[in-house]
Amino acid sequence: MIEYKVFFCPVSIEATEAVFYLSHEMGWPLGLVASLGQVGPFDKGYTGFDNENFQEACENFRLLYPRTNVCWCRDHLGKGDENVYSVINRDQKFGVSCTHLHTLNPEYALNVLKDHPDVQFEVGPGEADATPDEIDALYRAVYDLPNFAWLSFPTGCRINSLGNDNNINGRMLEYSRRWVVRLRGHNSDYASDRALITLHRYIDGINIAPQFGVIQSCVYLTFARMYGLDVEPWELACWRDERNRKRWAKDWNVTQAVGHYHFDSLNDELRTEARPLVMETLLTSMRHYYETFTRG
Repeated sequence: MIEYKVFFCPVSIEATEAVFYLSHEMGWPLGLVASLGQVGPFDKGYTGFDNENFQEACENFRLLYPRTNVCWCRDHLGKGDENVYSVINRDQKFGVSCTHLHTLNPEYALNVLKDHPDVQFEVGPGEADATPDEIDALYRAVYDLPNFAWLSFPTGCRINSLGNDNNINGRMLEYSRRWVVRLRGHNSDYASDRALITLHRYIDGINIAPQFGVIQSCVYLTFARMYGLDVEPWELACWRDERNRKRWAKDWNVTQAVGHYHFDSLNDELRTEARPLVMETLLTSMRHYYETFTRG
């Protein structure tokens, strides 16, 4: 059985390609974990991807990087009941291997498995402030279900903060020893080496979500400043995005924090000219996360 440990979000076409390239070059099994906002099951997400063209892009990358080993998972689908069946049904047609649900009704799960016996379930809360007792209750409700593959929980790494050494949720990690299932941390963005090594002593996998969108935005901003390229339409789109600006920016530079939601507002010249630097930077960071977590 292939053991996937590190999962990256497809925040852009460049980040998606970087995952395939890294898997091909290093021989590592890697996961892509896509939210509904990134890859829409029926309509396009902010990346420009829907299930159909995302699958097409992934197939093209597999041809380009033939030694790749990348799985595709669905992130944050919500409550596991009849309201999400249409998405699960759609995802299964496009090769989604695992579905993350915030809760899961056991009876409903068994009904899903009748139609889709290969679907794997990841269960865990959508909120970063969930307590160990709340997650333990989720686990006890579904631990003996077929195809219960992962239990996810907040690691304490704040996805809008730098320097996460002091944020690791120690009580959550100690609690995790009683859960007999693979454990995945949501999320591990901006974790230091020490934090990643600590996490790997307790859990089996990590998700890294918006960090690579922030990294890519930083490259574009730097490149534009270096060569005098216009980014005003992109920056305006970020400032007008009140929902994501309030959620993620806080004390950050707004374009840096939410720029990946609006890469479609970048001018083509900048995106093309900066591509080599974007790819190099993403690959360096992804490689660092994988090597540090897996050696922990």
